[in-house]
This record gives sequence, structure tokens and C-alpha cells, in this order.
Amino acid sequence: MTAGTGSAPSVGRRAGAVTPTTSHWGAFGVRRNADGTVTAVPHPADPSPSPLLRGVPGSLRHATRIRRPAARRGWLEHGPGPTSRRGDEPFVELGWDEALDLTAAELARVREC
Repeated sequence: MTAGTGSAPSVGRRAGAVTPTTSHWGAFGVRRNADGTVTAVPHPADPSPSPLLRGVPGSLRHATRIRRPAARRGWLEHGPGPTSRRGDEPFVELGWDEALDLTAAELARVREC
């Protein structure tokens, strides 16, 4: 259950520390190793941890992982609503602050509808 594709700065504070977390595969911990890899550690109270946990470390740096928030260019330029370009237009990466602000504003707009 170890991934060797670089360090994971958000996992644990020091090498060997286990950060508890959960997923739809159950509760588990993530241990940052001294070499920068990470290991998924089954929760000690889980009598039957999912074998899928072995895939967790490899997902941290996988090519298909979405690394930053993004929005459709048309939505950023023209706002919400149907468009014939949906699905064809590119996504634009955003900073976290901007993404959170846009999300909060959109949730508020939808609540008002």
C-alpha cells in the first residue's frame, strides 16, 4: 500500500505519523514515510479492511487526479445557464480562494431561486 511518486506535504506532520481519514472504503490512516512515499494503514478496529485501500497511495499523484479547482470558461465569462458549448469548452484552473468565493455565491443564488 505504498506509493513512490514523491512526497505528500498535506499528509502527516512528520515521517511515521499516521493521519486518520475516511473514504467510502472505510476508515483508515495515512502514514508519510521517511522517503516521501505514503502508506494506507487500515483502521485498527476494522475487522475486514477493504483491499481497495491499497490503491489510495497511488491516487495521490495519478495523472487523472484533479489537482486544482476549475470552472468552465463560459460559466466564468457568462454566468450559469444552458449553452450549446457546454461539454466542448475548456476548464480554467482557479485559486482556492476564488473557487470558494464562486461556490458560495452560486449556492446563495440557487437558494434564492
